[in-house]
Amino acid sequence: MIENTRKIGQQLLEKRLIKIKDGDSSEREALISDYMPFIVKSVSKCMGKYMDLEKNDEFSIGLKAFDEAIMRYEFEKGNFISFAGLVIASRIKDYIKKDVCDKTVPLSVYDTKDGNVVENVFAADDFTYGLEIKDQMNAFKEQLETFGISMEQLVEDSPKHIDTRLRALEVAHHISRSAFLKNEFFRKKKLPYGEIREDMNVSQKMLRKSRNFIVAAVLIFSNDWPDLKNRLP
Repeated sequence: MIENTRKIGQQLLEKRLIKIKDGDSSEREALISDYMPFIVKSVSKCMGKYMDLEKNDEFSIGLKAFDEAIMRYEFEKGNFISFAGLVIASRIKDYIKKDVCDKTVPLSVYDTKDGNVVENVFAADDFTYGLEIKDQMNAFKEQLETFGISMEQLVEDSPKHIDTRLRALEVAHHISRSAFLKNEFFRKKKLPYGEIREDMNVSQKMLRKSRNFIVAAVLIFSNDWPDLKNRLP
């Protein structure tokens, strides 16, 4: 019953999105208004506390991000609300980064046995700044290596295009929330490609190209690493 209700709700939402993409500006304004609580909740989550969002810059950024998500959303790529939440989180964290990057110690250099290497983890303008807790990073690095991934490889292979990164994060969320998929992930030390393609309608090419990034995100979602996890959508 609940599942049927969700499907109906998703179908109605998609009909509204189709109208908006066809140029219905009034429907666009109505959708943004209807989803204002969702925008407030998403921005509050990024800020770590509830705020009077209508009076600050973060709320405006959240509104713009939701509008951006409306226009960038592709129907075959899964749930719109999940996508919108990721876009909002990315934009808010970009904004926060500009304000705090001079006040924190960024993870721009990480000690390795070969010396210092530049390692921004996911190498993009999103949630990777200010990871100061070295024991969490050491644990993260160790688990990455069990999947055959070095920090250097993670930086090199992480998707640079925001759409690809957001889609990869959706996949990581899906794996980490499924007991079966997460068990297969840790037991076999690989992504459950077939199940993900069936569940989320993503291509094998996308999964393989983003494999290291997805693995890293699943590890962060699945472990008690608050300083890393708090920077993920």
